[in-house]
Amino acid sequence: MPLDEVDDSGSIEFLKHLTHQIICHRNVSRLLSQSDWSIDQVSNNLAHLIPEGFRYPDVASVRIIVGTKEYMTANFQESPISISKEIFVNDTPQGEIEVHYPPGSVPEESAFRDDERDLLSTIALEFGQYLARKQAEQKIVQQYHELRIYSSLLTHDLRNDVGVILANVDLLRMLLGDATPQVKQVISSLEALCERMTSLLKAFSRSSKIEESSIVKILEQTITWAKDASPNITFNLEYDPIVADAKIPATRMLSMVFDNLFRNAAKYAGDHPTIDINVTLKDNFVEIVVADNGPGIPEEIQEKLFQKGASTSGSGFGLYLSREIMKTIDGSIELADAEEHTGATFLIRIPVSY
Repeated sequence: MPLDEVDDSGSIEFLKHLTHQIICHRNVSRLLSQSDWSIDQVSNNLAHLIPEGFRYPDVASVRIIVGTKEYMTANFQESPISISKEIFVNDTPQGEIEVHYPPGSVPEESAFRDDERDLLSTIALEFGQYLARKQAEQKIVQQYHELRIYSSLLTHDLRNDVGVILANVDLLRMLLGDATPQVKQVISSLEALCERMTSLLKAFSRSSKIEESSIVKILEQTITWAKDASPNITFNLEYDPIVADAKIPATRMLSMVFDNLFRNAAKYAGDHPTIDINVTLKDNFVEIVVADNGPGIPEEIQEKLFQKGASTSGSGFGLYLSREIMKTIDGSIELADAEEHTGATFLIRIPVSY
């Protein structure tokens, strides 16, 4: 209600009520910033804060509906004298907030003013944003839990298998001491593959603090592994000098992202795969473009490329894991336009640490 439409006593009353609304909104904002509280705790406390922003807090009652759950003030009484606002989470309706007055407790025709409706709209909007944040946090926790399970399985099972393979490689080398150079090369490649896998498995088992790393060093190490495993593969690594000094919030699994791309190229890019890697610094992100000379990504799987099982055989898992790994450091990986390359081209973005 504009101040010029009320008398002096009405103005004073309006200002007092406006002060209550400001305090109510401030308390609501503080509540919604409680990161350690559960959704149930926040929702229940929110229901009891809202009446303080209305003219008749002593008789006002509130009900918050989120999905199948309800959170109500102790005095809640459903009444026709009420207003409500929908709660939207990521543009999807998830519930509503209701404010009720018992019949006969307040003037029905003027029970709610426009400023009170605006306040309830603001609270519903901010509560929806809070729920969206909590859902995103829960998803991250779930993904992290899945990755830890996968890491444990990978470490336990593959370490044993790789050990057996390496023992057999040593035995094979002794039995074929005078083998042809081609056979010796095959044995060396097999051994290099096992050594690379052993290095990756050791990364999973390290418990020490992960320090910031140089993206150039990570790429060079992963390239070395790939060349040892596939001698016929060619790498062209180019980077701006400034990138060599840029620090990134590394994860022990970051090398797996590049290793997966390199192995895919070795598998699908023909007898003489070539991988071009270009590293630049842009807008506080390290951008890495990885492109091979293979046939590219089939059009029918491009849209679901980073989903589980997204491959022509339905067994794809590497790119899904790569995207999940990038999410843990607020980075990204996506299929990029090939431009001058005919094969698969990926753009990887990693935030720079200062």
